[in-house]
Amino acid sequence: MKRLSIYCLLGLVLGVVLATWLGPKILLWWFEPPADIGINYRPAIEWAMSRLVWIQIGGVSAGLILGLIVGLALKRSPQAK
Repeated sequence: MKRLSIYCLLGLVLGVVLATWLGPKILLWWFEPPADIGINYRPAIEWAMSRLVWIQIGGVSAGLILGLIVGLALKRSPQAK
C-alpha cells in the first residue's frame, strides 16, 4: 500500500507540473483566432496565464509546507518497550 501511495503521489506531482507547464501554451493556441478579427486578446491571455502559473506554484508550495507542518505535528514518537 505504501508503494501505491508513493506512485500516486509521484503521478499527482507530475500531472501538476505538466498542467502548469503546458496548460497556458495550450490555452494560448486554442484562443488564437484563425483570422484577424480586429480584437487581440493574446496579451490579456498571456498575462492571465502567467498569473495562473504563479498562483499554482504558490498553492503547491503552501500545501507542501502545511502538509509538512501537520505531518511533523502528528508524528508518532517511537514507543519504548
